[in-house]
Amino acid sequence: MGETTTRTISLEGVKYRDVNRNGVKDMGEETLPEWEIQLFIGGSLDQTQQTDADGKFYFSVTENTQNVKICEVLKTNWVQYGPIPGTTVSPFTADSSKCWTAANVGTQNVSGLDFGNYYKVNLKGMKFYDTDNDGTKDDGEPGLAGWEIVLNPGASQTTTTTAPGGAYSFEVEIGSSYEICETLQAGYAQTTSPPCWTGTVPPTDVENLNFGNNIRVSGKKFFDENTNGENDSEPGIEGFRIQISWCQEATCTTPAPVLAATVYTDTNGDWHAVLPPPPAVPTQSEWWIHVCEVLPPGYPWTQTAPSTQCYIVKVGGAGDPGPITRLDFGNYCRVDFGKTLGFWSNRNGEKVMTGMVMAAVLGELSALNLRNADGSHFDPTKYSDFRSWILSATATNMANMLSAQMAATYLSAKAANALGVMVWFNGDWVEVGTAIDDANDLLSDVTCGTTCVVGSDSSLRAEMAAYKDLFDAINNNRAAMQGCPVVYP
Repeated sequence: MGETTTRTISLEGVKYRDVNRNGVKDMGEETLPEWEIQLFIGGSLDQTQQTDADGKFYFSVTENTQNVKICEVLKTNWVQYGPIPGTTVSPFTADSSKCWTAANVGTQNVSGLDFGNYYKVNLKGMKFYDTDNDGTKDDGEPGLAGWEIVLNPGASQTTTTTAPGGAYSFEVEIGSSYEICETLQAGYAQTTSPPCWTGTVPPTDVENLNFGNNIRVSGKKFFDENTNGENDSEPGIEGFRIQISWCQEATCTTPAPVLAATVYTDTNGDWHAVLPPPPAVPTQSEWWIHVCEVLPPGYPWTQTAPSTQCYIVKVGGAGDPGPITRLDFGNYCRVDFGKTLGFWSNRNGEKVMTGMVMAAVLGELSALNLRNADGSHFDPTKYSDFRSWILSATATNMANMLSAQMAATYLSAKAANALGVMVWFNGDWVEVGTAIDDANDLLSDVTCGTTCVVGSDSSLRAEMAAYKDLFDAINNNRAAMQGCPVVYP
């Protein structure tokens, strides 16, 4: 009998860098040398090889060898993607552990027993407009395109820009540390937490590293009691209407602003709004918001702040991030019953005084401590005397000018039944009638003398001038008063 010849066959494959992580060797994907590949027979390790300079390995086995398995030895921070379990290279099939297995290797050489690996994964997220301000990406909330996202901020940082749908991704090495932050744009506030995402890169993609932003605006509506245009810890006004609009350019003129939101001040005068996303206008990344108050029609409200009446604030692009705060509006309620010295010296004033019964009105004026320019008492008995006196009033003697303004205020308030109206004076609210009584005391013989001349060097001049200014403001309907309603149609 002749000797039996033992024939061997070759089992071959390639170790490759699976850049697209699809488990298949694609054109252009480079091979990996010096990776350990193991061959098992009957469950026991039989051979070990290192891939060569071209990433190839070769095993020689006897034909028809049974129960053969070929596996790679995984390196730290690398992930195996190929072969995909169930893939067949006859007579081998990839098992669930991504090893090639064959019950019998047969009698033919086998090639294509490839292993694919990659050492990077993707960190993914979305930049979105958080319409409901809850810090979570909800259905219907749009992505924000063109925003800069930064990986590992610093000298060696990497940046990317969000895609049209707001998505972004970074390919990073497994096992490395990462920090991902957004670059905030003007007027936008971040709603998601944490402000930056940090961690160690796992062997699988990391999803939902999202950044939520929106445009939040707020301010206060205050009663500007001293009418100085500044909020000096003054009380808020409830129920005022605030309107916010979108503008495509900084002057908010062309095209016309587009209404974004309407809100009302609360019991403390505070107002706030989370704006909807800017209108969808191609290539428009920078917008301006136009914030105005709406005065209740038909009532003597006067705006004191801001001096520009409305605020225009840039959002998007470079600039200070949001939220946008301190968009405050100052207002006071003007008296509306005042009549000037000129009014009470003309026929219209005479007609009103006649309607109040001239003799009685002149008697009430005579009961006041009114002063002439020379400091003597003025007690009018007929309208012509009153007219000449009020027209000739001069501040050279402050007592004379105070008397004229006080007389006009008394007549105005009496005609309008407004002596009980509260006006702002010297840091507090005072009734018009009380202010008249106090000023009248300053003009009395006890305080100012029988002949009351208050020149520039008089100790009474500053106090008298303050009351004179109050009455002048009332007579010209500039003084702040309480009681104006806030009612809209």
